[in-house]
Amino acid sequence: MSVSCGCDIGGDYGWYYYPPTDYIKMPVGRRKRCCSCNTLIGIRDISARFSRYRDPVSDIEQEICGDEIPLADVFMCEECSDIFFSLTAMGICITLDDSMQNDLAEYHALKASGDI
Repeated sequence: MSVSCGCDIGGDYGWYYYPPTDYIKMPVGRRKRCCSCNTLIGIRDISARFSRYRDPVSDIEQEICGDEIPLADVFMCEECSDIFFSLTAMGICITLDDSMQNDLAEYHALKASGDI
């Protein structure tokens, strides 16, 4: 289940992210795919940026980069960002790799069954 009321910060993904606080305009440069629905986000389109990090795997990495090794940012399109911000505002924890449309449908199903 990807929608949950409890957040497990650890996980087996090998990386973690900090959620965005607001929308951004896609930076000028190359277009990116939405990490949720895989649609192409155009340059200067409204989106959300997720800064990703991983833990160091050696002492050398930790000496060079510290406790967080930066990874490439991922982006969400405006529609998926809307769903992400709405679900997280209600205290729902979601997995970044999942489809936000599926997470929203799962939330509605759980709400209808009374589990949330």
